[in-house]
Amino acid sequence: MNWFDFFNFFSPAHNEKRQADAPLCGRSMVEMLGVLAIIGVLSVGAMSGYSKAMFKYKLNKQTEQLTQLYYAVLQIDITDGNMIPYLEKLDLIPQNMIAENLNYIYDIFNLQIVLSADSAHKNVVVSMTDTHDQNNAVCLNILNSAIPWAAELSHIGVDSKQSASDEQHMQDWFFGDNETRCTANHRCIRSLTLEQMQNLCQICNKDYCNLYIAFNK
Repeated sequence: MNWFDFFNFFSPAHNEKRQADAPLCGRSMVEMLGVLAIIGVLSVGAMSGYSKAMFKYKLNKQTEQLTQLYYAVLQIDITDGNMIPYLEKLDLIPQNMIAENLNYIYDIFNLQIVLSADSAHKNVVVSMTDTHDQNNAVCLNILNSAIPWAAELSHIGVDSKQSASDEQHMQDWFFGDNETRCTANHRCIRSLTLEQMQNLCQICNKDYCNLYIAFNK
């Protein structure tokens, strides 16, 4: 800086210019804070939108997984017991559902599923114990996935209690096309209403609940 620049820097005219520029700096800071606040709001909205989209994706994936299981269950003839090892050998279970212990498998929500056969039915049993606040939507999704299979089903329903050791149960059932209790009592899977499904799922708002989808043999 030469002497001319030195005296010019401390001149009254230059001081007035610095004072005039100062408010501009202040406004820029306020504007930047406003922009940051807007970005924060948009980020929260984006995260909320992402969570909803991811949950919707999981519901669709669960429907896809269950549909594959229903198809698989109908492919084998088994007298009694655990169907999973047989279905696994036939490559009829999605690989991403298979656990090390072949007594059960897991869906996209990490819900435990048992596939078993008894003297009259082939059962898909979904444990609803770990769904927590998503319980109702997940339960409705499972019931909706079963409705198109009404002609092959014996019954669907819930069995709920306060804990695994509790002897008191709350149960409710609806029946497939070939079951007399479907036509006699008008409790048919094919005509399940949203209100009826919500009532079933409400029963499942306990600490321990299983949702049954039972196919005729």
